Amino acid sequence: MMNIDLLDKKIIFELDLDSRQSSQQLARKVRSSKEVVAYRLKRLEKNSVIFKYLTVLDPAKLGYFLHKVMFKLENVNTKEKEEIIDYLKNHPYSLWTVECDGPFDIGFMVFARNLTELNGVLTEISNKLNKYIHERVVSTNITGEYFTRRYLIQKSKEKKSRYGENTSIQKIDKTDWQILYQLSKNARISITEIAKYVPIKIDAIRERMRKLEKSGIISGYSILINNNVINQLHYKVLIYLKDFSEKKYGAIRQFCVQNENIIYLIKSLGTWDIEIDIEVNSPEKYREITLNLLKQFPDTIRKYDTLQIYRLHEYKYLPHNKVLGEGI
Repeated sequence: MMNIDLLDKKIIFELDLDSRQSSQQLARKVRSSKEVVAYRLKRLEKNSVIFKYLTVLDPAKLGYFLHKVMFKLENVNTKEKEEIIDYLKNHPYSLWTVECDGPFDIGFMVFARNLTELNGVLTEISNKLNKYIHERVVSTNITGEYFTRRYLIQKSKEKKSRYGENTSIQKIDKTDWQILYQLSKNARISITEIAKYVPIKIDAIRERMRKLEKSGIISGYSILINNNVINQLHYKVLIYLKDFSEKKYGAIRQFCVQNENIIYLIKSLGTWDIEIDIEVNSPEKYREITLNLLKQFPDTIRKYDTLQIYRLHEYKYLPHNKVLGEGI
């Protein structure tokens, strides 16, 4: 556990808005010195409060989709579970791997350009893990939207980081793919460091990044935090609707926008219809939010399942470079 004070929270909040901000930019916004901010940042990284600097991409604009796979395990001991998780998080198609409590034990997200590719990945994984899988459920992310962690410092500024709203595929070349791949591993990577892997001038890399941002391929730069390190709880709520309409989805979205503890919203195609991620400091706070949700939408929500995410192992928006093939 690590106790974080108001200055730490301000730094995390600003990085949540834009994780590519320099220490000097952060210092100006949190009203501290560059040296103090740099020290605090290193401490947050060293103590694993910050899990990763995340580049949010729009997968649809690159011609692929995100498919979430949830596993309920059986006949598995602790060592075997660790081996399963290690296999999944290091799988070349892996984007997201978590351990959770609730109706499922492990969550895994797959990159796939089409159903044939998805089927090939799932068949390979199922053949490898078949004796441990009691249940497998697949859900496709249609749209995703990140909201600012306003609960940190009670600010009302809303972040507009989202993907999947425009399905038109953007044409990019091999150099763009190389830049995106490096950013997908670490959103705070310097342009000088990117230049070690991309054989063009620094100014050219900077200009290409601007174009990728303007086109919406790069939706934003954020962070992932280890909630358990700062004594927080992370819940994922899987919501099943009685019937779906854009109007009803819009009303639930507005509820999420207004609630400072809801940090992520997904419109899904699969067993459930909506996912929301909630970060809170107690189970009671989580229960308050979900009861309020049900109270506001009694004729819309059929039921919901709760997953408590207790360990994040992997999260990124591009798979291993050998999956991207000629792009890299």
